[in-house]
Amino acid sequence: MYSQPGADELVRSSQKDTYYINWLNDSSSDISRGIIGSRLWIRWRRELQILTELAYFGLSTLSGYQTLGEEYCYLIQVDSSLKSIPSFSRRLLMIMLNTLAPYLLEKILNKLEKEIRSPALFGTLSESHRKRLGSIIPILKNLINLFQQIHTISFYFNGVFYHIAKRFTSIKHLLIRDTSKDKFAVITYKILGWLSFIQFVVSISQWLLIYIHPLMSQSKSQLSTSEESCEYPTCTPCGHIFCWHCIAGWCKTKPECPLCRERTEASRLVHLHHYNPT
Repeated sequence: MYSQPGADELVRSSQKDTYYINWLNDSSSDISRGIIGSRLWIRWRRELQILTELAYFGLSTLSGYQTLGEEYCYLIQVDSSLKSIPSFSRRLLMIMLNTLAPYLLEKILNKLEKEIRSPALFGTLSESHRKRLGSIIPILKNLINLFQQIHTISFYFNGVFYHIAKRFTSIKHLLIRDTSKDKFAVITYKILGWLSFIQFVVSISQWLLIYIHPLMSQSKSQLSTSEESCEYPTCTPCGHIFCWHCIAGWCKTKPECPLCRERTEASRLVHLHHYNPT
């Protein structure tokens, strides 16, 4: 009698797959480093990891077999009807979304951020346009993080889709052994769901305060006008001066200058000794 697995079994299966993928990555890294050299390996190691994951899931899921993690936990993949194995095209789409999509999305965002901050583009745009373009990438990254949090919260409560790719392709799992669900594990994941939900609400509140709330402009003015009376004056890489406590707290939430929006890491802040603004 087949039954739907619990969240703990899905997590255990994914952890087992991750273990074997990491083992394959280590083995392929040793082989490729000996063939192409350390310099080329460092340059292309991320792509080699993607190829390793594609090979692992290609030989298991795409070929119609269980992964080692699914075999370990007695799981099989089924479509939304829970009566048949997912089609080849659906399995292929799931693998692409699970392996290639995060890699390509990261590459595209990094490329856009580099192009937006390039001097050639800055020379053709006004300051207001530069500020708007400079805020696009952080907003997109925050939206992606918020979506991932929503997906994780949904899994903790429902225990169905552990991976986003399987949610998009409606690929579920069935348990092919007789077992009773661990009630303690169900309660534990419910608690994790509520804790994650609280964290999500806090993240949303911070995001609204940074990007949407109109008081942001007021906070900017407070930061910019506190130069004369600030305690422990601190300079950003772009040359603006703020109170240490103000700018350090700002950079923890949003790593950029409040005035010109140039990227500013907390590690690059410089405390000014014997600074006299007059």
